[in-house]
Amino acid sequence: MSTVLTSLIPAGIALIGVFVGGIVTYFANLKIKNKELNHQLFREERQEKRILYAQFLSEVNIAALKAIDNKADAFSKLQTTSALLAQIQLLSNSEVHVSARDIYEILLNMYAQVPKESNGNLAVAKADFIKNVKIESSVKYT
Repeated sequence: MSTVLTSLIPAGIALIGVFVGGIVTYFANLKIKNKELNHQLFREERQEKRILYAQFLSEVNIAALKAIDNKADAFSKLQTTSALLAQIQLLSNSEVHVSARDIYEILLNMYAQVPKESNGNLAVAKADFIKNVKIESSVKYT
């Protein structure tokens, strides 16, 4: 009886070791996979923001050029820019949103029947927006 028990003890210990090792490996892999998933989501969010900011700047340029030619019907010309501004407000930090809002206010002034003289420079506002976007984009995933 003792020889049977003696031969079963190492097999039982090995079985327990395999079980514990499997559990440790499972949880380690789970943690790594969660970290990979979070990193992928972070990268996708950052890419979506880049696309949003590029669309916003593109629409700003189009609206500014149209304002030079014809100031009528500002609502339809600024509708897309306004929608992109709302998305920026929801997705970005406050510095990026404030600089985007400044650009939008300059555009509104460009379409005004009597524009204010001291409303700001579009090129300077766009440069400030781009600077703030670069600062926001430089934040690393932790």
